[in-house]
Amino acid sequence: MSEEAESSEDAGEEQAEGQDEEEHEPQHDPEDSETLEKKVEDTEDDEIIEGAVVLIRYQSEDGKEIEFYFEVKTPGYPVKEYVGKANCVGGAHDKEDATYRDTVIRELLEEMDDKEAARLIIEHMSRNPIGILWGGLKGKVEPVYFYESVIDSKQEWDIVSGSGISGDGGRPAVRELDYLNSLSYGWGTHIVLESVVKDLTGRTISLPNPGYGDFRYQKLREPEKPVPYHAARDYSHSPLELAMAH
Repeated sequence: MSEEAESSEDAGEEQAEGQDEEEHEPQHDPEDSETLEKKVEDTEDDEIIEGAVVLIRYQSEDGKEIEFYFEVKTPGYPVKEYVGKANCVGGAHDKEDATYRDTVIRELLEEMDDKEAARLIIEHMSRNPIGILWGGLKGKVEPVYFYESVIDSKQEWDIVSGSGISGDGGRPAVRELDYLNSLSYGWGTHIVLESVVKDLTGRTISLPNPGYGDFRYQKLREPEKPVPYHAARDYSHSPLELAMAH
C-alpha cells in the first residue's frame, strides 16, 4: 500500500473515531443548563438543595464479579466542577416527590434511554437509603441520599449496562471493581464507593479526590419505614435518628 493510501486510510479511521466520540458525548440543552445553573446560583446561603441517587451495580451470585454503572457529566453541564466526572444516576429532590425514592425513580425514567433498564434498576433498588452524603458544592447541595440497586442476573445486567443516558445526565460509564480508579468522581461519589467496596470485599481502596467539598458519608441501617422526605431539614437530630423514629 502506498504512503498516500495509508494516509487516506488513517484519516478515515480518525474521522470515524471522531464521529463515534461525538455520538457518545451528548451536549446539554442550553435551556436545561440555564435552569439548573439558576437553581444553584439563586439558592440563598441558608437554603439547601436535597438530592437522591442510586448506586447501580452488578454482582454475580458467587460475588466474584462486580461492576458499576455511572453517568459522566459532559460539556455544557452547569456546574463546571462536575464536567468529566462520574456520578450515580439521580438528581435534586422536587416538592412533587413524595419520598427520596420517588426522586430516584423519576430521574431514572427521565435519564435512562432504555426504559426496560430503568424498570430493572427500580425493581432491584433498595426500599430505603443505604447512606447519606453531606458536604455538597458551595455548601448548598446536601444532603444526598444514596440508594443501591444490585443486579445479579447477567442477562439483566447486559440490558442495564447497555443503556445510554439522555437529557442532562451525560454519558454512561461501566467499570469493573478493579478499574474504578480509571474514572474521576464528582459530588463525593468516591467516598461512597470506598465505603461500599470495603463492606463488599473487605478491601480498602483510595479513589481520586475531586479536590472540592468537605464530604462526609453516613451509612444507614435499613429502617423499617422510608426516611421522611422532610427529615434532612431538621438539623436538631441526625437523619439516622429521624429514620429510626418513624
